[in-house]
Amino acid sequence: MSGDVLGAIAGDLADAIGVVRPRSDAATAASIEVEEAVATALLGFVSEPGDGVLGRLVGALGARPVATGLLGGRSGAEFAEQAAAHDPGGLDGPSARELTAGLARWRPRLDEAAFSRSVA
Repeated sequence: MSGDVLGAIAGDLADAIGVVRPRSDAATAASIEVEEAVATALLGFVSEPGDGVLGRLVGALGARPVATGLLGGRSGAEFAEQAAAHDPGGLDGPSARELTAGLARWRPRLDEAAFSRSVA
């Protein structure tokens, strides 16, 4: 999975997401809201309950950037660098080692078709 996969998945699932998360009037805002919902659902799909590494990463960067990076093949080191830029003190961000281990858990669960079926 590469490119703007999150946007493509959000486009495919816009109607299903709209049922549980009503859209606003502005088309751009609606697209962003759907992408945010899809990103959040995708991260829940690939993670384990209570995954502290993913929780800290999402806390630092937000769901959309994390899901986009995961789909785009970003490395643990790249995620750690990005998280550190958002938290200069480095107190809350996961380490590159933690993120590499997390990616090893999450990436095998990246199945676009299975995820889409679970949402639709």
